[in-house]
Amino acid sequence: MSSYARVVAFLLAAPPLGLAAQVTAADYARAERLLGANADKLVFRDRVTPQWIAGGDRFWYRIGTPAGSEFIYVDPAKRERRPAFDQVRLAESLGMAADTALKADSLPFVTLTWEEKGKGRSIVVEARQKKWRCDLTTYRCEAAGAAASPKPDEAASPDGQWVVFNRGHNLHIRSVATGQERALTTDGAFRYEYGAAPESNTSFVWMARLGRKLPPSVLWSPDSKRLLTYRLDQRGRPELHLIQAVRSDSNPRPKLWSFVYPFPGDTAVSKGEWVVFDAASGSKVMAKAPAFDVLFGSPIAMNEAWWKADGGAAYIIQRERGVRAFSLLRLDPASGTMETLAEERGPTLVEPSLLIGTKPNVRVLASGELIWYSQSSGWAQLYLVSGGRRQPITSGPYVVREIVHVDEGARRILF
Repeated sequence: MSSYARVVAFLLAAPPLGLAAQVTAADYARAERLLGANADKLVFRDRVTPQWIAGGDRFWYRIGTPAGSEFIYVDPAKRERRPAFDQVRLAESLGMAADTALKADSLPFVTLTWEEKGKGRSIVVEARQKKWRCDLTTYRCEAAGAAASPKPDEAASPDGQWVVFNRGHNLHIRSVATGQERALTTDGAFRYEYGAAPESNTSFVWMARLGRKLPPSVLWSPDSKRLLTYRLDQRGRPELHLIQAVRSDSNPRPKLWSFVYPFPGDTAVSKGEWVVFDAASGSKVMAKAPAFDVLFGSPIAMNEAWWKADGGAAYIIQRERGVRAFSLLRLDPASGTMETLAEERGPTLVEPSLLIGTKPNVRVLASGELIWYSQSSGWAQLYLVSGGRRQPITSGPYVVREIVHVDEGARRILF
């Protein structure tokens, strides 16, 4: 039999397309049960996200259970794991203070601030638009000020005293206590804005369709005195276009959406310039450094910038186009000077963490030493950089995925 005859025979023997197995409503319902939000209701105690308590190696975390949620306290040195507090008593006392009925397994907060003074312990939580401080010995709860609940398009300072937002193409700041607003910038323009998310971040069009605004891309210092951001220049850059064939309004004509989006080989790409603002005075300090490429997402939203604990410096991961090199920069917020602390290069992809958008596996220690992340050995490992020398901290046929905690006093790393 010829090849042609075999093909014909096969096609004649195959069932008509209309008789092929059809996907039923029951199939969709079964698949829907495994979507993230639904699967989370079926799997419990599957993840721990440590929230480290300042001043030690202890932490707390919140975990889901079939009944609701539990808060757990852990002291690894003592090999101690126990409930962080009596949730029944806390629900009763907080409910009485806030004048609302609360359930122990569904407390109205998912995070908290742990405070210790001597042997006394208390937590600060938010409920009913207020902050509450609850003593974990007496379980007495007292109001501790207004809750720092900014709008979705605002960025609140850590102490809850300031809120930053975009108006037009400029940054504005508002005092939470007085409601007084003032402009931090006045020279912003279309596609030349402060703290703007790049249009190439892949969510620009659907956010615009829904009428939603992102909060400004700013990073507050831990003491709430300064904020780090950048001025983004997207003017004159090449655009990409999408056509919305079916509109949400009554207009039958397709709608054109245009946005800046770089292609490989483009010479004109969006650029950013780092800038620091003083919250109280509004003074501005521009970084004394060349503009950097902004190709995909905000470097702040991508977790590639962070403050020193005392607010005396900001650290920035700066990638080179092509992602075969990155540098760690130190920015002096008072003078705007920037210096390069370390650099990593390679013949292939070079990255400060294994997953895009996660915190870089790089740390600057109080001693001036660096914990560095490199795949130069063929495996992603940690190194100690001191005096220009690089020494391995970890080694072996595995990858370090995340630095969980660094105990500088004991010189130990949990990863």
